[in-house]
Amino acid sequence: LEDLLTADIDLVIEAANPAVVKASAKAVLAAGKDFLTMSVGGLIEPGFLAELETVAAASGANLYLPAGAMTGQNVAAASLPVGLDEVVIQSTKNPAGLREAPYIKEKGIDLDAIEEPTVIFRGNVFDAVKYFPQNVNIAASLALAGPGPDKTMVEIVADPKSTVTLHIARMKGAFGEMECRMQLVPSPNKRSSYLATLGAIAAVKKYCSPIKMGY
Repeated sequence: LEDLLTADIDLVIEAANPAVVKASAKAVLAAGKDFLTMSVGGLIEPGFLAELETVAAASGANLYLPAGAMTGQNVAAASLPVGLDEVVIQSTKNPAGLREAPYIKEKGIDLDAIEEPTVIFRGNVFDAVKYFPQNVNIAASLALAGPGPDKTMVEIVADPKSTVTLHIARMKGAFGEMECRMQLVPSPNKRSSYLATLGAIAAVKKYCSPIKMGY
C-alpha cells in the first residue's frame, strides 16, 4: 500500500475483497489518488462512505463505484427522491460459487445435498455482505445507489444444475416498477461473473475518456 500511496499514478483499482476496501480506501483517497472499488460491499458499514466522502473532498480525489455485473443503479438513484417502496435482488448460483461463504460454514449447510434450486438466504444487504462477502457486491451497489443497505433485500438461491449466474432485480416506487433479469457466464473465479470483469475494464475506459456515457 505504501508504494501505491507514493507512486506517480492517478487511479488505484481494488479487486480483492471488502476487507481490503476498509483497510486501504481512506489512505488512498487521502493521498489524492482516485479509488475504484469492485468490492462495493466494503462500503456499507454505517458512516464509512460518508467518512470517505469527507476525505475525498479534502484531497480532491474521487471514489468510483462501478455498476459491475448488474444494471438498475441508475433507476434506483433517479427514483430515490420520490420514494422507493421495494428493492429486492435475487441471485441464483451454482453451489460451487458459495462454498467459502461464512454463512454456509456457520449454518452447517451441506451444499452437496442440494438437488434442486433452494433458497439458502433471505435478508438485507447488511447481513448479505456479512455472510456472503464475495458474492453480493451487486446488491451492495444497488443499495448504495438506492434506499440503503437496510432497506434493500437479498435472496440467494443455490442451484446445482445452474451453469450461469442469474440475477433478478425488482424495484417498485412512485416512478413505477422495474424488473431486470441478467443471466451471466461465470468467470474462472466462480464467486463472480465474467461481466464484472468487463465492467471494471469499461469503468477504466470511461475514467480516461472525455465523454462519460451513462453519467
